[in-house]
Amino acid sequence: MKRKVVKLGPSTLVVSLPSGWIKHNGITPGAELDLEETNNNLMIKAPVKQHPAITITLHDENDKKSAYAQLSHLYRVGFDKITVHFTELSSLKHISHVVSRHLLGFEITKKNATSCVIESITEPTDEKFSVLMRRIFFQIKETQELVKFDFSHTTTHKAEEIEDIRASLDRYIFFCRRLISKGVDTGESAHLVWELLTFLMHIDHAYYYMYEYHKDHKKKIHRETLLILEHLEHYFDYFYKAYFERKEEHLIKRRKEREQIQKMIMSQLESALNQNKVILSYLAQILRLMQVGISPIHSIIVDEKRKQS
Repeated sequence: MKRKVVKLGPSTLVVSLPSGWIKHNGITPGAELDLEETNNNLMIKAPVKQHPAITITLHDENDKKSAYAQLSHLYRVGFDKITVHFTELSSLKHISHVVSRHLLGFEITKKNATSCVIESITEPTDEKFSVLMRRIFFQIKETQELVKFDFSHTTTHKAEEIEDIRASLDRYIFFCRRLISKGVDTGESAHLVWELLTFLMHIDHAYYYMYEYHKDHKKKIHRETLLILEHLEHYFDYFYKAYFERKEEHLIKRRKEREQIQKMIMSQLESALNQNKVILSYLAQILRLMQVGISPIHSIIVDEKRKQS
């Protein structure tokens, strides 16, 4: 896209903004835009979108998951103030749990017997988006290590740590989605990053639910199954490097490794004597999530190359 520079006055030069960009970001006369200089480049940033407050009533006050579903959705689409009405005082406990465990930057600022107000106390910023993304990847790596430790020793000593990491990862992912919803410039295609965040959350959740099954049944994990866990750790390293190093060769290496892991899983699943069939089915799911999750990373790399050309 090219724009002609027009002289306005004796020493001022101006350039017009694309109409589509203006409409998408709701730019009006008198609006203030952020300008950022990087070497010979000048980046124009639209102001962060402000979402109006919203008032809701809890669907099912006795269901913790219902409160989580309602509030997390409003949070990640960008609302800054949520007033929640309820009839049972016990609902406030559920709401408080959701806010503290999942809504990064939010707090309950007002409450009474029938309602409460949840507000943002931290404005979103793109300055640490890459740091947040790196933290999400590292948390999945932490989960892999903790799961492998307890599987190797047939223990559940790491259960609390795995639970805490899952809650923390969800907070970071919701916050990243919130940044995207509010129009904060992340330096990458918004829909591709949103898609990647979805796969990362599913990968971590698959590890978590696999571990929960192990915790409930405490079956000894076969050495061959532990070997698959190690291969998946190595496989996820390609996932990580492809995103942060922006190198397609990591994607090519992943294909051969994926085929090898898939053969290992299928070989064990075909064994009628294998006691780890449920664990293996989770591992197959994790492998599949990593396989399809590479698609948005590949698209991000290609899109970045297109912008640089």
